[in-house]
Amino acid sequence: MASLQLYGCWRSSASHRLQIGLRLKQLPFEYTPVSLDEKEQHSDWYRALNPRGEVPTLVVDGSPWVQTLAILETLDERFADQGVPLLPRDPAQRQLCRAIAEQVNSSLQPLLLPARLRQPILQAADADCAPALATALQAGVRAHQADALNTLNSWLEALPGPFCLGSAPTLADACVVAQLEAAMRLGLDLNPFKRLSELHTHCLRHEAFAASAPEQQPDAPHQAPAGSSSVAAGLNRSLLLSHKDPVPELAAYLGSTANQPIPGLQQLRERTLQHYGVVASKMTSLDGCLLLRWLCRSRGVQRVLEVGVFTGSSSLALLDGLEEEGHLTAIDLEPRFTREAEAAWTALGRREQVTLLHGDANTRMAELRGQERFDLIYVDGDNGDYLHQLDLALPLLNPGGLIVFDNVLWRGRVVDPGTDPSALALDHLNRTLQQRSNLRCTVLSLSDGLALVESLNAPPSP
Repeated sequence: MASLQLYGCWRSSASHRLQIGLRLKQLPFEYTPVSLDEKEQHSDWYRALNPRGEVPTLVVDGSPWVQTLAILETLDERFADQGVPLLPRDPAQRQLCRAIAEQVNSSLQPLLLPARLRQPILQAADADCAPALATALQAGVRAHQADALNTLNSWLEALPGPFCLGSAPTLADACVVAQLEAAMRLGLDLNPFKRLSELHTHCLRHEAFAASAPEQQPDAPHQAPAGSSSVAAGLNRSLLLSHKDPVPELAAYLGSTANQPIPGLQQLRERTLQHYGVVASKMTSLDGCLLLRWLCRSRGVQRVLEVGVFTGSSSLALLDGLEEEGHLTAIDLEPRFTREAEAAWTALGRREQVTLLHGDANTRMAELRGQERFDLIYVDGDNGDYLHQLDLALPLLNPGGLIVFDNVLWRGRVVDPGTDPSALALDHLNRTLQQRSNLRCTVLSLSDGLALVESLNAPPSP
């Protein structure tokens, strides 16, 4: 067997796709992290290995190989009888596989606007306009990615699943899944792209994809606890417990001993983990759920607006904090996920207390103005829209009402956002909350960061 050493970075989509390919081929390799944040790819030692100063590099029997598609195709040729074929044997399918991989490689990945392009633009900007420029760059990148993903989604809809080309994973799946992970780190929601979302969830159930997930890598900011009994179990813990929830034993104590259990919550969380893989990280944390219930009870909340339902963990907490005459208005874009929430509400006999609105959150919030007021508004959706949704939420508050934003610390990346679009947007939100004289707010490190916001001049009740 050849000696394989991979030099890569946990958040590099090219490194990610190469890891998937290596595992599909069942080729053991040694992993050496290269820190992009510390610009280690430009160090003398790494430049000696790869003069282009890019990751990844795969050293095969002492010889450095570069460019992931070339590496993966060569590995497939050299180890034709090892693991899963990365390229189909049928010529037509082979061409289609290469075309999908190249669509990602040429049309999607380069226009993520890598740091080496973003950073000089932001550094050259005037300090006062840098936040606005960062927001504009983020919006442009996300708009391009969304449009390109929509095209790719339409393309794959015409092909048999559950993988890109049918029942077996290929090079195309390695490229697409790595790109989807990168898009999610930009704050893009995969829910509108049904075929891609289903592909992503299905692939994460495959050991090669699960073990290659960015959060599983030793250089990731929050890696999974050692001693996982299975790759899938380790992945689930790394997605939820590492940056949102306490360790399982303490979570069980908090959820059932130190606090009254929230009816149906544990079962819903387990179903979501089982069915949705990496996407399950969108669930509100246990701490967040307990706080939301307490806020409803302690403040005598009667009417709640929830922006971002997903499968319903936060909804269950809010409903458990409301009296029987209380009401929840819930907004979400994707019925496929909210069906889980509706089933949970129905099982607890609380469905009649919920008005579920599907569609774009900004549009739906604007439609509510002048029609309804709320005592509590919980926002857990697209963090790039948080600042705009703050302005949409304020006119919807009753006097003494409270707005709660989730995930405002973005796994700590707001401390040094660099060119991370989500971290930049959330840092801008946190700073804005402190600067506005009409607001009283506090930001807590609970869960992945919670911002609690009161309006000092909320409009009177109608």
